[in-house]
Amino acid sequence: MLASSFDTESFHGVLAEDGGEIIGYGGITVAADTADIANVAVTEPYRHSGVGTAIIDELLKTATSLGAKKVFLEVRVSNSIAMELYLKSGFKGAYARTRYYSDGEDCLVMVKEL
Repeated sequence: MLASSFDTESFHGVLAEDGGEIIGYGGITVAADTADIANVAVTEPYRHSGVGTAIIDELLKTATSLGAKKVFLEVRVSNSIAMELYLKSGFKGAYARTRYYSDGEDCLVMVKEL
């Protein structure tokens, strides 16, 4: 799914590197006045170091520059580390989607007003 995102004009990606090593990435799709964060990932040794926050900040700057007023994302209800990051970045829980993932886990849809 992430690979196919690169084929769309509305997709914008961010890559974080340290000494030429990829340590994180993120992607966002912007359409009209809304945006959806597709993915944010940081390698384990770099978690809690500010890399995830920097990636989200760049994605939000992109969304703002392209005219988005709201940004949405989905997160597994069991992923407390990601939820903490998103809450710290100003996202709020909007609603849950039951059995959203292929393994039956629910997701929380989060939103941030820009």
